[in-house]
Amino acid sequence: MTIDNGHYYITTKNNALVVILRRQWDLVITKQFCVDCNQVISLKLSGRWAMYADLSHWCLMTDEACDAFYQYHKNCISQGLKYQALLLPKSALKRWRIKAYVSDTFQVKTFLAQQPSLAYHWICSKGYNISMQQQQIVTI
Repeated sequence: MTIDNGHYYITTKNNALVVILRRQWDLVITKQFCVDCNQVISLKLSGRWAMYADLSHWCLMTDEACDAFYQYHKNCISQGLKYQALLLPKSALKRWRIKAYVSDTFQVKTFLAQQPSLAYHWICSKGYNISMQQQQIVTI
């Protein structure tokens, strides 16, 4: 199952969630992403799973959207998320905000990268081969 609506791309590969987040999100888009992503997770992922997330061209626009996304991330952890490789934006402020969301205290191992190949190789090194060409990840 793959979802691509222009604001985000969601798919799964070998018990890993691959998401590409794009553009600016308000609360409506954030809530729709959460619904779509939950559907994909419940249908395609089980037990312990990993996530590759490209956040390099994405921005949350409102405090409400930030709060909803943070709650959603906690929900992913309760659904079995164990490893996450996050491709960060170039903006220092956006990187700081994203880092505030992620923490190893929830027993999720996180790798923050500025290059797609580093994030891709890290998630694969954890046993979750997302079986996509690096160029595919960059251009999705």
